[in-house]
Amino acid sequence: SLKSMDDTTTVGSVMSGGTDSKRGKHVPADAREGCLLFIRALCEIAGKKAEPYVVGAFLAAALDECASSSGAIREAAQDTAAAIVNVANPWSFSKVLCPLLLHALITNQWRVKANALECLKQCTVTAPAQVQKLIPTLVPALSSQVWDTKAQVSKGARLTLLAICDTNLNPDTKKAIPSVVNAICKPSDT
Repeated sequence: SLKSMDDTTTVGSVMSGGTDSKRGKHVPADAREGCLLFIRALCEIAGKKAEPYVVGAFLAAALDECASSSGAIREAAQDTAAAIVNVANPWSFSKVLCPLLLHALITNQWRVKANALECLKQCTVTAPAQVQKLIPTLVPALSSQVWDTKAQVSKGARLTLLAICDTNLNPDTKKAIPSVVNAICKPSDT
């Protein structure tokens, strides 16, 4: 036999430890974390030049990895998603970023939802004009998230909803935004 017992044990422990087999992930955790770190580094080093290669291709994958059972993968996924949103062209928000982020809110994984909400909030800084144009689409999608059973998701939805509504440039409605968001989050106070 070409394999020794030590080689088989080492390979077996690497392949079985750190996988998310319940989620259908059988790639070793170190490899998935390394890929996420590589994508984040590409975004940080290449900057806006990396945008065509990472935004559409890897944002959904990074969001999906936020549900990993490994804390290191979750942290790398959150950092990678933020780096991808940071390099995205503001004009990609309506056709690429927004659909991906809203689709991530459909999942039953609370960490994925919380990170997608954080990315949406980040978009209010990186692409405020584009976010403002989609307020009629975003408010109903986020309104359903304020009732999530996980406190991190409901709090994130409230903060994201407030940030999205703050992109509105109408000075007459600017003062009423906190009251409108509060009415969505706590209808009994309305």
